[in-house]
Amino acid sequence: MTLKYVVQTLIFSYGFVFINFALVTLWVRGKSTIHWLSMALLADFGLMCMAGGIRVHLRYESFPVNLLVIVPMLLLAPIGGAFTFECLSLRGKHEIFLRVLSWLTAAVSVAIVTLVFFGLTWNEACIAAYVWLFLFFLVIVLAQGRELWPIAAMRGPLRQFYLIVCLDAILALAMALSRFFELYALLYVLWMVQIASIVVIGFIMIRSPETFRIIQAAARTIRYERSNLSPERIRTCLSLLESLMAEERLYLDSDLVLEDLARRVELTPHQLSELINIHLGKNFAWYVNSFRIECAKELLAKNRDMSVINVAYESGFNSKSVFNAAFLSHTGKTPSQYRRGVVPDAEMKQ
Repeated sequence: MTLKYVVQTLIFSYGFVFINFALVTLWVRGKSTIHWLSMALLADFGLMCMAGGIRVHLRYESFPVNLLVIVPMLLLAPIGGAFTFECLSLRGKHEIFLRVLSWLTAAVSVAIVTLVFFGLTWNEACIAAYVWLFLFFLVIVLAQGRELWPIAAMRGPLRQFYLIVCLDAILALAMALSRFFELYALLYVLWMVQIASIVVIGFIMIRSPETFRIIQAAARTIRYERSNLSPERIRTCLSLLESLMAEERLYLDSDLVLEDLARRVELTPHQLSELINIHLGKNFAWYVNSFRIECAKELLAKNRDMSVINVAYESGFNSKSVFNAAFLSHTGKTPSQYRRGVVPDAEMKQ
């Protein structure tokens, strides 16, 4: 039994395991964003591993199989980045940053596949993909480390998660160097280490999903302690913010922006963003849309003759597509599905 055969079998087998982990996550009730992201991460890594096992067996010659390795490998960047930001309670704060990196990943993917048609070998394509993964996660590690530093101040699960992200960046660089210098035995070992880190994530997601909530809470605590707003000012502003949204219903203004709301709360846009991100665990759009969705749910239930587009406008949205996307994100259902669930069929037919 050769090393190549063992590696081929292990990589393919673990790919099968990861896809099953992803399928198991589908059965989790009350799924949050972290569940969907972990499911995407596990499925993507599983597909890459299964294709990688076949790739080793075919000696890297098949174009479709090589493509099925490269594309999921590159997708690990935006999916892994979104998963990491979600775990560290950075929703909203770095959305533009993550979106830019994701678009760059798409551009890098197209460039690598295009260069293959012009003579780039698959080995060189893999090196380029590993280098991009290293740069992607290096940027994330530096961005997160700057806000959560020092490592010693992080609580146990948070520190361990951050170190895993650091490990992923180091592994990507080590894999690139292993391929460049054709150290395939080392490359296989690094693959096993990478697989082990993903196995841990999958196991935690299925057996102890509360671990990710502990990580999020620990990251939020660090930011809370470094806030430039006093505890008394925070309480006052949160109370005022709640009053403006619940009583004055500012969310019904489809043109409401962060700067406008900040003026009403007597904070700078940066301070309001900090208040919503750190102390409410949301971003501005999610926070405002949560009120709009509640308003829309009430309209859908009580006004069965009102069209969905009118419900969208009446609840503060300025387009049906944005409304549908936000409603699905917040409730897991489309507006029409929600209406059918709360309004009996007999009533809707009247």
